[in-house]
Parts: sequence; C-alpha cells; structure tokens
Amino acid sequence: MPTERQGFWWLGEATLAVGGFLLLLAVFFTPALSGERVLYTADFSGSDLLEMNIPRRHLAAEAVRQGHLPHWTPLLGNGYPLLAEGQSGVFYPTTLPFFLALPLPLATNLTLLSTLAIALLGSYFLARVHGARPAAAAVSALAYGLGAVMVLRLKHVNLVQVISWLPASLACLELFLGSGRRIWALAAAMIWALQIMAGHPHAAGLCALGVLLYTWTRLASGQVHRPARAAWTLIGAGLLCLLMSAVQWLPTAELLQVSLRGRAFTWQEASAYPFRPVDLLRLVHPFAGGNPANATLPLDRIAETGVFWESNPYVGLVPLLLVLAVPFLRRERQTAWLMGSAALCLALALGRFGGLYWLLWKFLPGFSLFRFPARFLILFSAYAALLAGLGAEGLLKRMAPPRARLVGGALVALTAIDLFRMNAAYTGYLPSEWFNPPATVAEVTNHPGRVSTPTADQTWQRTWLLAGGWKGQSDLLLAHRAVLAPDASAHWGVAHHSDRILQEGGIELLEYAALQRRFREGMVPLSQSVALKPESIRLLERQNVSVLLSFFPLVGPTLDLLGTHQADARLPGPVFMYRTRAPVPRVRLVGQALPVGPDRAQGLDRLASSSFDPSGSTLLEVDRAEGPFSSGRARLLQDDGWAQEIEVDSARGGFLVVLDNWHPAWRASIDGVSTPVLRADVAFRAVRVPPGRHVARFWFESQAFCWGSRLSLAAWVGWMALLFLSLRACRGTLKQPESRSRMGRRTIERDGNRE
Repeated sequence: MPTERQGFWWLGEATLAVGGFLLLLAVFFTPALSGERVLYTADFSGSDLLEMNIPRRHLAAEAVRQGHLPHWTPLLGNGYPLLAEGQSGVFYPTTLPFFLALPLPLATNLTLLSTLAIALLGSYFLARVHGARPAAAAVSALAYGLGAVMVLRLKHVNLVQVISWLPASLACLELFLGSGRRIWALAAAMIWALQIMAGHPHAAGLCALGVLLYTWTRLASGQVHRPARAAWTLIGAGLLCLLMSAVQWLPTAELLQVSLRGRAFTWQEASAYPFRPVDLLRLVHPFAGGNPANATLPLDRIAETGVFWESNPYVGLVPLLLVLAVPFLRRERQTAWLMGSAALCLALALGRFGGLYWLLWKFLPGFSLFRFPARFLILFSAYAALLAGLGAEGLLKRMAPPRARLVGGALVALTAIDLFRMNAAYTGYLPSEWFNPPATVAEVTNHPGRVSTPTADQTWQRTWLLAGGWKGQSDLLLAHRAVLAPDASAHWGVAHHSDRILQEGGIELLEYAALQRRFREGMVPLSQSVALKPESIRLLERQNVSVLLSFFPLVGPTLDLLGTHQADARLPGPVFMYRTRAPVPRVRLVGQALPVGPDRAQGLDRLASSSFDPSGSTLLEVDRAEGPFSSGRARLLQDDGWAQEIEVDSARGGFLVVLDNWHPAWRASIDGVSTPVLRADVAFRAVRVPPGRHVARFWFESQAFCWGSRLSLAAWVGWMALLFLSLRACRGTLKQPESRSRMGRRTIERDGNRE
C-alpha cells in the first residue's frame, strides 16, 4: 500500500507534469500568449474557428452580461436557438469565465490552449495508470495531445473540447475497474457530463463508443474483480452523467425534432468525405498529398478525396514505431486487446473502403444519425498514443536505469520536435484586429434590415489560394472579413439572414434550411459575376434583407448598387454593396391571412411569387383565407433577443408577423393573455391580434431547458453528495493510483522508493 510520503510524491509529479506541459504549450504556441495575435486555422469555405465557434461564444457571453441565458439570437440565420444548438458551449466550464473576463483574442487562445492541456494531462495520466514511467507517459501524452487528432482540429473548438477528455475518461475507467473504488466511477461520470456540455453530440457519442469498447475489452480480459457489479456501477455512472448534462442535451434533442439533423443520413451522405487507404500514408507523413495551410492541398473535391483534418491519424514517427514494436516489447493480454481495438477503429475510419462501418450504419440504432467515418481516427489515436507509451515502457524496462533515463529523454525530445514541426507547418495566426469591425459595418448599419453575402464561401477559397494559405499572406484573409460573412458578422452586431451552421451541415431548422436552399437555387454563376433570379431576390426581401455584399458583381433586376469598398488592392476586386428595393420589415401588422398547406415546396412557391404582397398579407397553415382587414401599425418597443414587446394598433385586428424563425419554444401573449404562436410565411412566426391598441409579447421558453436545468441541478447535488461519501470512505488519505498490471506496480514501487 502506498505510504503518505508516496502520496505526496505523486502530487509532486502531477505538479511537475502540469508545469511541464504548460511550458511546452508556451513553446509551441508562443505568439498566442500575448493576445496580440489569434490562433487561426481554416476550413474549405472559411474558418469554423473564427467564423462560427468563437462568434457564438461571444454572443453567449454578451447575453449573460445582459442578464439572461443565450436561448436565442436574432443575429444569425433569421434567428437561432443558440443554447440548444450547443456549439456556443454555454455550460462548458471555461466558456463564460474566459469570454466574460478576457479580450476576445486572448479568450480564444486560452480556450484552445487549455483544451490541449487537458488532452496532454489526460493522456499522461492514462499511461501512468497503465504502468508507464514518466518518460514513457510523456511520449503518450505528446502523441495524443499534440498529435494531428488535436492540433489539426483546433478549428472545431467544441469537438476538440469533447475529445480532449477521452484519455482522462479512460484513465478513470481503468482505475475503477482495477480497484473497484466508486470515486473513480464518479470522476468518469463528471467527465462524461462535461463532454456532453461541450456541445458536439457526434464527438460525445463517438467517445461513448470508445468507452464501451474499452470497458468490454477489460471485462472480457477476465482481470476485473466482480465484473457484474462493475458493469452495473458504470451503467449508474452513465445515467448520472446524462442527468448532470440534461441542461444541454434536452434542449438539443428538442431542436433536433425540427431540424435537418433529426433524420438519419443516407449511406451516400454518411460515407462522404472518406478516409481513403492512400491516406494511411499520413501515419508516416502528416502532409502527404499536400497541406491546406500553404494551399498545396486542393479543397474543391473533398466529398471524394476526404477532409484533410478529419483524415489525418499522425501521432509522430517515434510513437508510431513504438506502436508497431509494442507486441514484441510488452507481451500481455491487455496489450493485445488494445492493439485489436486500435485496428478496429482504423478499419471503421476507412468507411466504405473497409466494409465494417456499413454494418454499424445498417444495424446499430442511432448510428445513421452521424457521418464522417474518418472520426474513428480519434479513437484510433487515443489507443495508439497509449500503446506508444506502453511500447516506450517496454523498451526502457530492458535497460539499466542510467541508460533508460537517457533513452527516455531522447524519445520525449524526438517526439516533441517532430510534432513541433507539424504544428509550425499548420497553425497560423492573425492580428487581433480581426475582431475589430471592418469599414463595411458602418455602411450596412445605415440600412435597417439583415445582410446577405451569397458568394462569401466561394471568394474565401479564391482569397485562400491567392494568399498561399493561412501560412502565407494571412493579411489577405484579414481583408476578406470586409464581406461580413456569417457568423463573423455577429461580432459587430450585424444581423445576417444566413449562418455558417447551414453550410457546415449542422443542426439547422427545417423550414429555414429549405428557404435558403430555394434562394441559392436562383443563383446563376456567370463568367465575371453572379446573377440572381427575381424569385431569389424576392425571397431575400421577404427575409428582411436590405443589403447584399459580394466580391463578385451581382446582377439582378431589383438590386441597386450602393457603392464599393476596396478591402485590399491585391484582391481580385472590391466589395460590391447592393440595396434591395422592397425589404419587408422585420415586424409588421397585416390584415389578411392566405391559406397554404403543409407542403413546404408549395409554401416557398407562394412566398417567392410576385403575386404575393407581404405588406398586407401573410401565409398561414389555415383552412381558408381570413380577412382582408385594414392593416394597422406595429412598433417594436423592446428586443432582448429571447423576448420582444411590440405595440400594435389596428381598427379591425389582424396578424402580427415577426420575421424571426419559428421554433416550438416560442410563447406569446396579448396584453398578458396567452395566445398561440403560428408559423407564418413558411419559416417565421405570427399571432392573431384583436382590434384596438395592444402590447404583444413574445418570449422563448423551452420546456426541455426547464426540465433539463432542474434535473442537472439535482444530479450535480447528488454527485457532490456521493463524492463526499466516497472521499470519507477513503478516509481522506492521498493515495497514488494503483495500476492493474504487475509492471505498473513495480513502476510505482520503484519510483516511490527513489524518495
């Protein structure tokens, strides 16, 4: 049994590990420490980091600063349930402290660096639990925490926040299965809850599969005492984690019911963006085939060739060699199980090229809701990193202590240098002025209404090529923000009719998505410009769009050129700014309701038709027309995003229409009396108003959130009570984690005796 002295030794090692990894991150990401530059990596149509994840966190922090939770934002995509969608990470522990207290550039950088630190420490802890000495555990930590699985995915903040906890989760699982102490099951439940609250359901589900696979291999190994009791305890921990995180996943589930992602993917959709057999070369060279950071990898055929950052399993050359050597260096049953698990995950990552993924897509319930088979490389990387640490331990064990220390240090140094080179070749930085409003913001705010940037994704690719990637002339990417693409426009308080979630295949409202698809169908690329059909322009106007911005000239019968803005002389042209002639007000009172059936396509046809007059009518799912009554007036008194007060005045009553997206959580009242919220103009919302002057109030009240918050509060209180009882059972003694293997016990005893 470890002595109290050995317990303090373990605490000392943990302190050194934290300090060492923080120092390493400071070396790897030195420009990010001052806040004068912001970390930047991009996608194939922009940067999910600075044009989706960070704007949403900024909006969440601003809502909290104003005294309410970010249930809804009117600035993105005609209004969007920000909290329910999850990528704002409202309940993740670092989001609000960083984005409320720090400048945006520093909050962004610290969010990313803290995520990498969690991955490094968790991987180190996992390898130590499996009996690896500190040097071998450091190799494991570097392979996962600074390998391709983390660094190349930094653009997807909430995804890497989920997977950063995977090694720590497996470590707690191993400690519970090896010792039977429930405190480790409680620690695992807390980690699983944090993963769900990070806001990426696919990554959380993938990590859950990894936990199930690991648990099954450990139980099947026959080395777990009282396996049935252990299994039931873990089931209880899983249920507890669901209750603890209900405040996030219940609103997300509510949103899924009315979103595109509420349906299963077809096999063609699920198997797109493949990890191909040829991509296995990236195990040896991370940039085999090219590097998007310097524009040497084409981005125009990713559906066939795969997504670079999703299809990269690089863990470092030294860790890879150790993985290949581990069957010879450590002949144990658990090592064989880990090798088999890594091979299984690699086969699943191959998607349609491996065959195994199709079986899960076809027969495993819920599996068809997800895509990107290449994301199984996350689990592969976690297992490979652990195997690399075990391989290093097996190698060093065969050496005399002085030589083992020398070789162990060399393994760590070589791995760090290798991964530093990969990071330096991929990670870019932009000046912190990226968050400052470009000159075009002042232009568009002179025109009430929303903006549209229909060509922003295409012109970003041109800018990326011209700049030579984000490691080239990155100031050109800075200049491109003048087009006010979503979701970056939200930084500067500019309301946009679109959002980046739509083009990235996220959780998007059904009617809204159909409306945007119909609009894009009316875009016709010409040789030097883009033509917009009259139907598409009318659809924009009926979404309250008053200004369009584009680096391409736009051609349309009812578009008027407002002016141009030269963002950078090296770009192909200026930003063209256009005005629509008849934008529909965001709030209006009409006297007639025209019937439209539940057929979405028919409703969009009516909405885009020149015969439909939105100034006096609205489209409702009613059996027969109502009205016409004389139209009155509507005046917005207060708008807090999640709640609105509107004064209406009409002699004969009518319909108050708000051009914000409909959602089942919207509630309404007239002079304090509840009234139903109707879906109007296909995607928006309306209420009936009686004759006279009244005050209508809309507010967002999600029953899923109400129940989720209560369940989470009760579950966290229960978790703390169970933790207290578990700590009392341990008699407050600080103990070193016990390894299940003989080699691990010898490592702990040897390291403790050095004291």
